[in-house]
Amino acid sequence: VSTQSTGGKPVKQAVGYRNGREQMGNCYSSSQSSRTGITTKQLRKEFQEEEAKIKLLLLGTGGVGKTTFAKQLAFLHNTTCTSLSGSRWKVILQQNLIESIKSLVLAAKQVSNIEEDDKVMSFFQIIDSATFESNSLDLSNAIRYLWDTEYIQNIWTNRNKYMINPCAAYYIENTVRILKDDFAPEKIDILHARLRTTGVLEYDFQIENQAFQLVDVGGQKNERRKWIHCFDRITAVLFLVSLDDYDLPEEHEQSMTETLRLWEEITAVRHLEHSTWVLFLNKVDSFKEKIKTIPLEVTFPNYKGGKNYVQGLNYVGQYFAKRFKGKKLHNQIFATCALDSNYCEIVFHAVKEIVTLSTFQQVFGEHDVLSDFTVMENRDGKLTPLRTEKVEQLELFKAIF
Repeated sequence: VSTQSTGGKPVKQAVGYRNGREQMGNCYSSSQSSRTGITTKQLRKEFQEEEAKIKLLLLGTGGVGKTTFAKQLAFLHNTTCTSLSGSRWKVILQQNLIESIKSLVLAAKQVSNIEEDDKVMSFFQIIDSATFESNSLDLSNAIRYLWDTEYIQNIWTNRNKYMINPCAAYYIENTVRILKDDFAPEKIDILHARLRTTGVLEYDFQIENQAFQLVDVGGQKNERRKWIHCFDRITAVLFLVSLDDYDLPEEHEQSMTETLRLWEEITAVRHLEHSTWVLFLNKVDSFKEKIKTIPLEVTFPNYKGGKNYVQGLNYVGQYFAKRFKGKKLHNQIFATCALDSNYCEIVFHAVKEIVTLSTFQQVFGEHDVLSDFTVMENRDGKLTPLRTEKVEQLELFKAIF
C-alpha cells in the first residue's frame, strides 16, 4: 500500500504485481504492459548476450604494444579500432613525426655539441616552429637532413636510453607522404600511430558465431587503479612483455624489472584466480637485434646464453613462467611482433582455441615444473616451438646415429 497526498488528505492506492509487472490503481494499461514486456525481453536478451561473451583482458606496463595488438585484432575482424576517424589518425601521425624528431634533437643537445652546428640548428628552428599550415616541403627537407646527421643517428642507436619513440624511424622514412595535405592513413600507418591509452577501450568481435570482447587498459602506473573495474567475468588475461625494454634502468616505469614486479603482483590477484593467463613476449624483432650488442645480463645477471637470441628468448620466457603467482598459466608462451599482421592472425587463432575449449582442465593446470612451458615463435609463417641449442643438438645426434 502506498500513500499519496491529495488536497492535504492522504489517499491509499493498492499496488499489485501481475506476471512480474507492477500495477498501481487503475493507471496500469495494456500499452504499458506491452512496452514493459518488450523492454524486459530486450534487457534479458542483452544480458544473455553479454554473459555469452568470452572476455579477454589485455594487461602489461605502458608502451609494451597492447593497443597495437588490439588494433591488429580490430582490423582482422573488421571491428572499429576506436572512435577516431581517418582524419584524426592523420593528425596523430603528423604529431608523432614532429615530436619524434624534436625528441631526437633535444636528446642530442644533452650529449653533443649539436648547438654549435649552425646548419643543423637552422633546420631545427624550422621544425620547432612548425605548424600544420607550414610548408610541407621545407619541413620534410629539414626532417630528412637532421635524421641523416651523425648526432641524430647516435641518439637513435641508443634510443631506449633517451626514451625515443621506437616508431620514429617509420615516421621519418614516410615523412613526405605523412605531411601531404591529402594524406590518408593506411592500416600499416595506424598500427604505427602512438596514442597513449587512458581509461578502458573495448573491442567486440565475432569468430565462428562466438562473441568475444577484448578489453584494453592503460598500462601507466596512474592508470592501473582502474584495472579492478575490468576484472569481472574475465575468461583469459593476455599479458604482454616488451622484450625491447630489458636494458632500461630499474627505476624506469617500462623497465623489465618493473614488468616483472607487476607480473608477480597482478597474477596473484584473487579476482583473476579463475582466469586463464597467456603470456606474450612482444617486440621480438627488436630483441633479436638488441641482444647482439647489449647483454641480457644487465637485467638477468644469472643468464649464461651470451648473444644467442634463441637462448635469451627462452630464458626470459621461462623466467616469467617461474614467477607466475596465479593458478592457470597456459603452457605455451608466445613470442610476438605486434606490427606483424600475418603472425598476429596466427597467434589470435591459437588464443581463440585456448579460450574456447570446453574444459580448461584438459589443457590447463598448475604447471609447477619449469620444463612444462614452451616458448612459441614465428618460423616461416607458422607457430613453432622455440628451438634451443640442446634440442638442435639432440636432433642432429639422432640424424647421425
